[in-house]
Amino acid sequence: MTIQTTLANRCYSLRLSHCRRYQALILLMLGLLSAGSAFAADECATYPVENRIQRLGGTHTSFAEGTFIDSVETLQSQFVKYESDIRQLLANQGLDHVADALIESIARGEGITEGSVKPGDDFEWLAWRRNKVAVTTAPVCLETTRDYESYNVAVSLEEDGNITTYHFTLPKICMNLAFAGSETVAAPVPPAPAAVIAPTPVAAPEPVAMAKDEGVNAFFGPFIGMESRTRDLCNCIHDEDSGLAGLLGGILIPLGESRNNLLFEVGAAANLNESKWSSLFADIGVDFGVGERGFIGTGIGVWDINASESRDLNVYLQGGRDAWDWGGHTVQWFVQGRVFLDNDDVEDIGTDYAVLAGLRVILGRGSQ
Repeated sequence: MTIQTTLANRCYSLRLSHCRRYQALILLMLGLLSAGSAFAADECATYPVENRIQRLGGTHTSFAEGTFIDSVETLQSQFVKYESDIRQLLANQGLDHVADALIESIARGEGITEGSVKPGDDFEWLAWRRNKVAVTTAPVCLETTRDYESYNVAVSLEEDGNITTYHFTLPKICMNLAFAGSETVAAPVPPAPAAVIAPTPVAAPEPVAMAKDEGVNAFFGPFIGMESRTRDLCNCIHDEDSGLAGLLGGILIPLGESRNNLLFEVGAAANLNESKWSSLFADIGVDFGVGERGFIGTGIGVWDINASESRDLNVYLQGGRDAWDWGGHTVQWFVQGRVFLDNDDVEDIGTDYAVLAGLRVILGRGSQ
């Protein structure tokens, strides 16, 4: 068989495989679209880092151990389940004399209103779980990027001729009991025998709107993958499949009040077949929040910054999800597909691609 015949057969085989590669990449991107799924309030700036709560509802920090409090009935059942923990937490905070009134108020459905907790809200203490043990952090400030629905409970007790009202907040996503403080007023004077004096209601304090500020999160992490690239521009060898392993890092800049972020990242990908084909790359893109913990993203980048003969623009689509907390930082997994915009060979445009999978450690974005 002649060299010309071999090359012709190789090129014909490549054309037939282009569709299969496009189909595989499209399926990957569709799969990413289904992947499950900071602003720092000015008021939190004076709090230690460990007292700034950046997300509620973490798997290992929910007081109700993953139960979403979707109704007053659910709240009542969880108070029965965790009564001993609640009594112990109140006793630890010097509020053991409030425990009976709080538990009875919940059981009767009295003094309960619906509301929300917002970025910048602060509490004297907040209960959560460390290794399934109920603990408190005091004081705390919410450095979250979104509001959370909550139940608010006001309990009033007569103490030494005064009435003290204690305010508790329970986010529905985690039931992390938080103490918002108390106020004391003089008890109403008993009415004279001939007079009827209507009690004066004590107005609950108006919620204070908290200012929000943008915060930037750095990240880094490892990845593995493979690429199919045109490496020999004489058209003798169009595509080379190579394994990849590398590191990437960058920053996430929040956009507005959503969980969307502008992304800047750089990285290095070691080529496991030919070390001379190892690549430096840089990307800019946008990650969109999906649900409570997921994200999908898209963007554009430059590959082979270190090799002018194979330097190429590429577009990417990625998706992933928060996986676990690590030392106060959030660890995410991600899967990514890239298409290189090679224009050296008209017939080969779009057939160069890469598929990556790895982890991102978001610094300073832990959950409680």
